[in-house]
Amino acid sequence: MGKLQTQIALILMSMPILAWSTEHVEKEMPQAQFSFQHQSFSIGSQVQDERFKRDGMANPGNNQARSQFQSSDLFGRMNQYDATFSYPFHTNKNFNFDLGVNLRFIDGDMIQNGLEQSQVRFNTAMPMLYANALYSLPNSGLSASIGASHFEYDQYYALDYKAKLRYQWEAGFGLEGGWQHQQLTIDGPDIQAEIQNTGPFLDFNYRF
Repeated sequence: MGKLQTQIALILMSMPILAWSTEHVEKEMPQAQFSFQHQSFSIGSQVQDERFKRDGMANPGNNQARSQFQSSDLFGRMNQYDATFSYPFHTNKNFNFDLGVNLRFIDGDMIQNGLEQSQVRFNTAMPMLYANALYSLPNSGLSASIGASHFEYDQYYALDYKAKLRYQWEAGFGLEGGWQHQQLTIDGPDIQAEIQNTGPFLDFNYRF
């Protein structure tokens, strides 16, 4: 997109979100866990270019600029990869409180429609602080949890929270679903963007 100061609001269109994940319980540290998750989103937005605005209004003296401001749309797909390492800092018979780090990588390929169609590539990586509280029903395979991740540095701000129910079979396969909110804000010199995803999700996972 070049050296343009742009404001982008991305609205994720695919709901519920389908995802897959794997979990590994460390043999050296039996309570430590490592998990990896992949999610894919369809997105759409409108792009607002600050070059064509004055005091919050489109510049009426430039018809070409106003046309670009009104008709620039962004569509495409975005992939999100999360690698999380966590350890239970507090545990009792049925309750765990885990802390850890979630390394997130986001990659998107999008098309911007305006006066001229152009391709937009977006990718970034963020180490996020991770916390999760989990309650397990004994001998049932059922559990409920609430978790959150947060990152704030330089031009990036990210906040996630998720509430979910899980059923885990003895063979290692599991199914979980619930409600999640994800927010990513970028406030850089070249681009300003806000990406939000709120809604139900369904996750197929395997634990080994």
